[in-house]
Amino acid sequence: MLLEELQYEAGMLLYTRISWGLTIVATYTNLFTPETWTSFVARGKTVSGFRDSQRRAAERLQPGDVFVCYTVRLSRWCGLLRIASATYLDTAPIFSDPDPYVMRVKVEPIVTLDDLEYAIPIYDDAVWPKLSLTRDLEVRSSGWAQTANLRSSLRLLNENDAKLLSDLLLHQAEEHKKHPFTAQDRRRLEGRRSIRTADRTVLVEVPEETIEAASVVPGEIADTTGPRESHKIQALLAMIGVEMGFRIWIPRGDKQAILNQVPEAQHVQFLDILPLNYDDTTIDLPPGSSLAVM
Repeated sequence: MLLEELQYEAGMLLYTRISWGLTIVATYTNLFTPETWTSFVARGKTVSGFRDSQRRAAERLQPGDVFVCYTVRLSRWCGLLRIASATYLDTAPIFSDPDPYVMRVKVEPIVTLDDLEYAIPIYDDAVWPKLSLTRDLEVRSSGWAQTANLRSSLRLLNENDAKLLSDLLLHQAEEHKKHPFTAQDRRRLEGRRSIRTADRTVLVEVPEETIEAASVVPGEIADTTGPRESHKIQALLAMIGVEMGFRIWIPRGDKQAILNQVPEAQHVQFLDILPLNYDDTTIDLPPGSSLAVM
């Protein structure tokens, strides 16, 4: 499709003529993981789904509204979809089995950047300083995605943001410019692996191994007399778990520092090993990581 035709299509996406004037079509964010985007593409790009917890927001969607698709973990804009049906409940597995995305709508792709190396990074100079969600934030600042409300789908975009992202995606569909994965991108893509428990297969997320930077003035010596702030938080969360009746597992590299802050009578509540089958994924967790069973 020529760029001029795509731009016309974008105009039809954002505005719809009705008998008494011009109506602006609502444009929403639709968040995917790299895995659910791959599944969406592989299954024909005809159905998008949301968790039941988002039922109320999903039921506001109307045929003709637009999704701007965003891939979490990679922080990239990857598609434009037109909603083609009312919202409906369907528990048949599509994206995984079991499938949590049961509030569904039929969609028609306008632009889909199937290969995520061609998706547009949100940090790009054409995006970050111009998008109202991010332009007042420092690039890659801590917690920026939460502040920008890019942790869940179905955020209603304002007209300027909708037009900016639509234009960029339509242009990228024509230009097909590659944005190669960084080393960090590749670590994030490799961070989810499946393991086998006694009764099912689960996904675990292996976080990146990071080094905690010390805030030390040159020429001074860091204060190492007390526990690290991260260990204090881990100990607090562990004690909450103990009070709720849970058994607690702490990575080997952190365990003694946590136990030093917990009453000795509670040490019996701390596990030495996880109740998972012996597996390379679980034993490869870096010190300081937590295991998320999903």
